[in-house]
Amino acid sequence: MWRISFRTAIHEDIVYGQWGLVIHHLEWCLSETQLVKSLYPTEISALKLVIGEFLGDQEKLLVSLDKDKFGQVSIFQPLDARNEWPIVADRLSEFLMKFIEYGGQKYWV
Repeated sequence: MWRISFRTAIHEDIVYGQWGLVIHHLEWCLSETQLVKSLYPTEISALKLVIGEFLGDQEKLLVSLDKDKFGQVSIFQPLDARNEWPIVADRLSEFLMKFIEYGGQKYWV
């Protein structure tokens, strides 16, 4: 996806910026992952990558880099315990299809 798009916005509220999902470029992802890990060192493992953010709240889109769960997508929710973070798909493509199918609604809630 990064080969064809610097920034991907899905169901983005272009008037107020209060909802939607933005998947950012690789440099942002690496930087944001380091920032989140520094703020939440026990919650985010070294094998997670922050690839996007939900506008209007603090939730982040995570992808697993662990070889046993590679590609698994979960939602970082800083106000909830890590064991409560939803696993929303086994692959990013599956997550994106569901997110679009549900009109940008958080189908995992």
